[in-house]
Amino acid sequence: MATIKRKEGITTGNWSGYLATRDRLRDQILDNDISNVIVITGDSHNNWLNLLYEDFDDAKSRIWGVEFAGTSITSGGNGTDMSAGDRDEMARNPDVLKFHNAQRGYIVCELTPDQYKSSYRVLSFVTRKGSPIKTRASFVVENGKPGVEKV
Repeated sequence: MATIKRKEGITTGNWSGYLATRDRLRDQILDNDISNVIVITGDSHNNWLNLLYEDFDDAKSRIWGVEFAGTSITSGGNGTDMSAGDRDEMARNPDVLKFHNAQRGYIVCELTPDQYKSSYRVLSFVTRKGSPIKTRASFVVENGKPGVEKV
């Protein structure tokens, strides 16, 4: 959902074929004053955490949600923590992209009336049995407070 600035210019991630749909969804949320929207998605074979802005091209606009994207546990080999290209992309997008990781794993989601918490659980390897699993990072969205905090 988030707009990510890549070396070749501005893209909108996997939403590039659905910009009108994305904008209608955002407008419905904003028009109805829905706050602290959590988007949970996947299918990019990476872990991502993006802030969602009223204007996807302007990080100074209002934050209306947080997008948590998860990888799969077995696809594409063992994965890596972060490549130089991934670090470069995060550096180009500090207002949007808050976390990236390419290890295999899953997200643990915890929801209470006061907060939402996502913990990115990753495996060291998936190409053989016995991999340890660990929490790579955890983030909290507090009720009534836009954005996300690393815990």
